[in-house]
Amino acid sequence: MTDKSVSQFQDLALAATDEPARQAEIIEAHQQVADEKTTIAKADSAAILPQPMLKQESSRVLHAYLAAVIIVNFSLLFLKGYSADLGYWEDWINQLTRNGYSNFNGNYPPFYIHWLYLVGNFYTAVGIPLEANNFLKFLTQLPVALTHCLLATIVFSILNRFNAQRHFLHMIMMLTVFNPTILVNGPIWGQVDLIPVTFVVIALLLNFHDRFSYLAIPVFVLALLTKFQMIAFAPVFGFLFFRNIKKNLIGILISIVVGAVIFMPSIIAGHFVKAFKLAYIDTLGQYPMTTFNAANIWILLTSNTAPDSQILFGVAESSPLVKVFTAKYFGILLFVLIALWIFVQGAYQQIINTLTLNKSIRDKQTANEDNKTSLENPDSIDNSDTPKNSDALENITIENNNAHEKTAALESSLAIENDILRQKNSTFAHNDILTNNSTAVEIIQQPLSQALFASMICCMAFFTFLPAMHERYLFPAAIIALIYATAAQKKLIYPITLSLLCSLNMFIILEVNGSNIWHGLAWLMVAITILGLLETIFGETFFNRVKNASLFVYRIPVLSVWVFIAAFSVMFFSFYDKYRILEVALEKNEILLTSLPKLSATQDHGTLKNNFSYDGNRLSIGNHRYAQGLGTHANSDIKYELPEGAIQFSFIAGLDDEVGVADVQFSVWGDDKLLWESKPFYGYEEATEVQVDVRGVKVLSLKVAALKEDKWDHANWVSTVITLSQPASAP
Repeated sequence: MTDKSVSQFQDLALAATDEPARQAEIIEAHQQVADEKTTIAKADSAAILPQPMLKQESSRVLHAYLAAVIIVNFSLLFLKGYSADLGYWEDWINQLTRNGYSNFNGNYPPFYIHWLYLVGNFYTAVGIPLEANNFLKFLTQLPVALTHCLLATIVFSILNRFNAQRHFLHMIMMLTVFNPTILVNGPIWGQVDLIPVTFVVIALLLNFHDRFSYLAIPVFVLALLTKFQMIAFAPVFGFLFFRNIKKNLIGILISIVVGAVIFMPSIIAGHFVKAFKLAYIDTLGQYPMTTFNAANIWILLTSNTAPDSQILFGVAESSPLVKVFTAKYFGILLFVLIALWIFVQGAYQQIINTLTLNKSIRDKQTANEDNKTSLENPDSIDNSDTPKNSDALENITIENNNAHEKTAALESSLAIENDILRQKNSTFAHNDILTNNSTAVEIIQQPLSQALFASMICCMAFFTFLPAMHERYLFPAAIIALIYATAAQKKLIYPITLSLLCSLNMFIILEVNGSNIWHGLAWLMVAITILGLLETIFGETFFNRVKNASLFVYRIPVLSVWVFIAAFSVMFFSFYDKYRILEVALEKNEILLTSLPKLSATQDHGTLKNNFSYDGNRLSIGNHRYAQGLGTHANSDIKYELPEGAIQFSFIAGLDDEVGVADVQFSVWGDDKLLWESKPFYGYEEATEVQVDVRGVKVLSLKVAALKEDKWDHANWVSTVITLSQPASAP
């Protein structure tokens, strides 16, 4: 055999030795795919392992939950909130509208204050008077509702990324959408604690994002620029700083810029020092109490609103340790010790996680290098048995070609199997906070869960041991517990218990009034009753049609966006219609009754109010407000002297919306003769204009009679206009 033939044979022999190795790798990969498919199949039948959703299905489920978030948030706005906080919003908006950021004396950090500034500009633009009512609550809660949607999206994304079982996914999503802590704190109470806590959640997740981890600290700073209570998370971000020191140093520089931008309006107004002091320093000593309505350890050791200077455990005043055992410093000491423990434990765990990850990477690199060396080393080829003729060369060439074909077939089959497996395991590909790779998911899931658990413990200790806590300060712990259970996929006891504790603590002092939602509840009750009746008439077919219609709505692309647009439009225009002030547009031959001489006014309770209700509010009938009229209380009789040429008296009469329900009857008399009498009014009647002929009448009398008891009979005569036979003379 020539040297050329020998060389050709050696090349073919080397290729032939590579092919079995490559085939072995592909066969092993086939086996891995088969094993994974078998595992998934067992999970489908035994409900032991996750059953991931396809991307389209996931999108529909998410939008359905987001639609529920929007509906429940907007619906609960009609419950009466905490009047003190709504009063703060009103006062701060008034300050911002009159003076801008100069001399603003609100004690909140600036981020949410900017939204109140925009709300004030809106009121000025549309000409609606600023008042602490449901319209103000709607506008101040709009960012909270959107933040609730964002939080639900984050929770859903984590569940999908960690391949949560379907029943666990729906359980967590229901707890997120209908979480009592979120709903009581936000749309019912009227507070905004969800906004900074969601910033904290995002910041914690960003710590485990390879590309954007440098944004973790800036987002945490945004949380602090919204509510200073988020300082409770400082120990956790302290040990997470060491996860990537270089990127976190960049994050600190960005945070300085973020802080400067958020404070810029106050800086320009020359108010920065005072604004910073009000938000971050003065608040520390604002409540010198052991607890301010917070159900924590101080309720047990002292009592609610007890002074924080109390000495604990019978320590003598002459003892050198007396200061340590005062309630204030003892509580601070307890929290500092717990925070320090969390930091040290977290830093230690961070070191262990880093070492474990680095070892895993090194082992994988070593294994890859060994495989590469064994495949590229040609010395293992034994040339002692080299064929002595061209027939042997031809035979090995044929065998080599067959091996190539077998390898290609195996590779093609493996590609198909991998495509099928990827479809089964598809999740949200657009969110790369976490990765689809199962090994990487495990690497991220454990330290993320540890950081979330540490955050939850910090918040619980912050609320339980520090003095001067409010009932709402448990809120962050409840939300972080929810995110922890989502990531760890266990220990639902924490979010459920903390949510109940926090919501019940708020309910203790919340002024809940359900009268504002009677109409909504009534419509819902009527609808469900009609649904049941129709099913009794048409049978199961009708219910199936309703179900099919619901499925059609469920399949609408980006359903939550359409629901938000519809719900926002209905809420905005209904509130606008309810709270705008309806002025009287007079013709040349018309005058207001209240501009005429009043002969007398008698009523059983209080005094007659011009242009205001009996309680001093804007005149309101049938959810419409009026600029002009009379606010009285049954039984009442109001007499006016009419001018010459008066031909018609037009007006709207009804019970004021401030009481809702009562029982009265209105009547108009002319010179002691009955000209008009209403039907009985019980509240919530639609406002209807009435026109009465008063030709020849000299004394017009407006009477309101109580039909039963005269309690809460707040009656209004609004838009009271006298029409003359000829234009009124100029005054």
